[in-house]
Amino acid sequence: MPSESHLSARRVYREIANRFASYLHTGGTLTSKEHLGDFWNTTHRDWIEWLTENYLPHGSGFDSGTQFDFEHSRLEKLVFITAFHHMDKDGYYNGWTYHNVTVTPSLVSSFYVAVSSINRNDIKEYIGDTFHESLSQHINVQRHKERLDADAQAKEALTPGG
Repeated sequence: MPSESHLSARRVYREIANRFASYLHTGGTLTSKEHLGDFWNTTHRDWIEWLTENYLPHGSGFDSGTQFDFEHSRLEKLVFITAFHHMDKDGYYNGWTYHNVTVTPSLVSSFYVAVSSINRNDIKEYIGDTFHESLSQHINVQRHKERLDADAQAKEALTPGG
C-alpha cells in the first residue's frame, strides 16, 4: 500500500490541471468572472496562482514571472503567459519577447509544451524545456494545502459577510 506522503505528492502540471477543472466546476467560467466571490472558486483560483508563482519560471530571464491564463485555458489545454528578457553578447539587456506557453496531454510523455511567438536567439526551445522541467516537479500537496487553506480562511474572514 502506498504511503500517505506518496498519496499527497503530485506533479505541478497535474495539480494545476485538477485545480482548474475544479475551478470550472465550482462556478468559474471561461468568459466571466462573476462567480469569483464563491469561496471554493476563489480557493481554486488562488491555488493555481500560487502554484504558478512558486513553481513556474521566474527570474533568470523570466524577469516578469509567469501567469496562468484563465481565459484561454481549457480542460485539455493549460495556457501560461510569460516574457523573456534577452541579453546581448556583452551581457546587457536588449529587449523582450512575449510568449504563450500551451500545455496539452500526451499518451506517450505525460504532456507536450508548445511555445508561441518569435524565436529570437532560438529561445523557444529553452522556454519549452524550462516549462517542462518546472511542470514536471513533484510537490507535496498536503504540505502546501495547510498554508493555502489558512490563507483562504483568513481572506474569507476579512470579506464583509464572511
